[in-house]
Amino acid sequence: PVSCLADRTVEVVREWMAVAARDAFPLRVAIELNRAKSCHDPGIGYDSLISMVARIAHPSVGVCWDFGHACHNVRQGRLPADPPPDFLGRVVHTHVHDLGPGDQTHWPLTTGTVPIDRWCCLLAGAGFSGILNLELDPARFAGTVDLRTAVLASIGRLRFVSPAPCREQ
Repeated sequence: PVSCLADRTVEVVREWMAVAARDAFPLRVAIELNRAKSCHDPGIGYDSLISMVARIAHPSVGVCWDFGHACHNVRQGRLPADPPPDFLGRVVHTHVHDLGPGDQTHWPLTTGTVPIDRWCCLLAGAGFSGILNLELDPARFAGTVDLRTAVLASIGRLRFVSPAPCREQ
C-alpha cells in the first residue's frame, strides 16, 4: 500500500506541475515529512520523500521538513537522528514546533525535545536560507501553558537560532 500511495503522490504532483506550467502559474510544492501513525504513509521517512521528489523531477518541487514530525519519528525508532544530505538538499519549506506530553505535535518551542539548533545548522550547511515557519496548534497546549508566553517564547527561541552551518565535534 505504501508504494501505491507514493506512486499516486508522484503522479498527482506531476499533473499539478504540468497544469501550472500550462497556465503560467508560479506553483511551488513541498511534500511534507509526516508524523508516523497507524496508516500506511509514504511521507514518514527521509528516503521515501527523497525518492518521490526525485521521481517528480521538477525544480519547483521539494520537501517540507516538519521538525516535530521528524523528532516524533526518530523517538519511535523510525528515522535516524539526522537526515541524510540528499534530504537536506531538497528542503524548500519548514514547519518548526516542539513536542508536548505523549509526543503530541505542534507545541511551542519550550519543551526542548526537538533538536532545533542542530537541525537548523544542518539546514544551513545544506545551503537552506528559507524561512523557519513556526507551526503551533494553541488548542493543544492552551490548558497547560499560557498562550501568549508560549508563542512569544517560541518566536524568541527561533530568533536566536544560528544560521551558520554546524561544526563537526
